[in-house]
This record gives sequence, C-alpha cells and structure tokens, in this order.
Amino acid sequence: MRSRWLALIVLFLLIAFISWRDKKRTLRYKIKYYGTMFAEGMVGGLIIDSIGVNAGYYSFTRQPLYSLNYWLIVIPCWGIFGLLLNCLWDWFGKDKFIRSMAVSIIPLFVFYEGSNLLTGSWIYTTPFYIVAL
Repeated sequence: MRSRWLALIVLFLLIAFISWRDKKRTLRYKIKYYGTMFAEGMVGGLIIDSIGVNAGYYSFTRQPLYSLNYWLIVIPCWGIFGLLLNCLWDWFGKDKFIRSMAVSIIPLFVFYEGSNLLTGSWIYTTPFYIVAL
C-alpha cells in the first residue's frame, strides 16, 4: 500500500515541476511530449516485466503479472519511472553521458530498490546481480 502512495506523490511532484519548469510551453505540447515519455515507460516496463517474470527472475507478491492490479498499479509506476528517467536525463545531463548516468540511473535505482525494501512489492528468485545485468 505504501508503494502506491509513494508513486502517487512522485507523480504529483513531477507534474508540478514540469508545469513550473516549462511555463512557456503550451498544454498540448506538454501532453504530447511528456505523455510520450510516460507511455514509453509503461510499454518498456511491460516488456521488462514480461521477460523477467516469465524467465523466473522475480515475481510480484501482491499483484500477479497481467492481473487487474498489475495493470492498475505496476504499469502506471513504470510510466512514472520512464517519465522521471527521461526528464532527469533531459534536464541535468543530456550533453554528458557519465553525468547523465550519475544523475538519472543511480538515484532512480536507489529510489525504486529502496522502496521495494520497505514495501516488498516484488521478490527476486535469482541472485540480484543476474537481474541487474
């Protein structure tokens, strides 16, 4: 339950920051630009989960793969992840690859894996280094 609230808080903060940062852009542009990032995250997350769960790397404890809870909770969280990853990359380090990696991937990895430690949303069935590769 905590992970749902955490994802909702992140989404609202991200939308507020996008609205504040891109004041000059039209609403239509924002929906198209950032909506595409959100959709990319959802599709990418579905592909990652389909491969990961079906290969036996991890499983979801509360929402089985392709269940209604999965579509309502996990897929939008993947959308938030995709949106946050693309925004961080664009805002802080699109010109420098190493800086981009440090600013976007490492904090997001710590954030999502840290929230999983608190909530137990998914369980790894193989050693973690295999999943990380």
